[in-house]
Amino acid sequence: MLDAIGWMFVASYTGSILMLVLRRAHETGTLRKVFLVFLLWLAAELAIGIEGAGMAVPSNLLMFALTVVLLTGAWIFSPALRRAAAGTPLNSLIGLHVWRLGGFLFLLLYLANRLPFPFAPVAAAGDMLAAVFAIGLLAALRRGRAPGRNLVAAWNSFGMLDLIVAVGLALLAVPGTPFQLFTQVPAHSAFTELPWILVPAAIVPLLFFNHLAIFLNLRGERKGTPGWSGREVRA
Repeated sequence: MLDAIGWMFVASYTGSILMLVLRRAHETGTLRKVFLVFLLWLAAELAIGIEGAGMAVPSNLLMFALTVVLLTGAWIFSPALRRAAAGTPLNSLIGLHVWRLGGFLFLLLYLANRLPFPFAPVAAAGDMLAAVFAIGLLAALRRGRAPGRNLVAAWNSFGMLDLIVAVGLALLAVPGTPFQLFTQVPAHSAFTELPWILVPAAIVPLLFFNHLAIFLNLRGERKGTPGWSGREVRA
């Protein structure tokens, strides 16, 4: 039952990402290849997850590292990507974090002895808090009242810190690694199996770079560029 819910969650979140990427790729001529690249990357992630599920060496670490390297390279070497990120309406960027309400699933997996302590409760609490505040920011934007830049920056910093802490706690619980600190871990972690393996392998890195895009948006607002107001910036 939990795995079925996980598939629905992962598919819904990934679908939201695909729709946003497709929209931006359509509106910005230099990013039309992004949609195809995203699909190919997602297919590769699924293939690694299927092949690596149940292996002694957790493939989620490989997938997480691969995604971070690819996203970092794209962020550094593609000015068009950064411009498109800065010009994406703020409500679209913040809206993707509402999916972090799904953090309560970490608690259910922990109760089912499929995720370790303290990662599961800490990550669940942080994600749900980030999602609740994201909903508040979206409500303000929907009423036409742009929240203060400092308020958005504070929420964005919290959301990014939550991801960093969650990744750190997860790494400290990986069996067989020299940096393992938490030894009371499940025999089979949910994050080494589909669909949950896509959380560290895809969702977490994408959310982190989404936070970077929000910071770019805020910087554009400070400089008077149109990203903050929701108008589009063509890359």
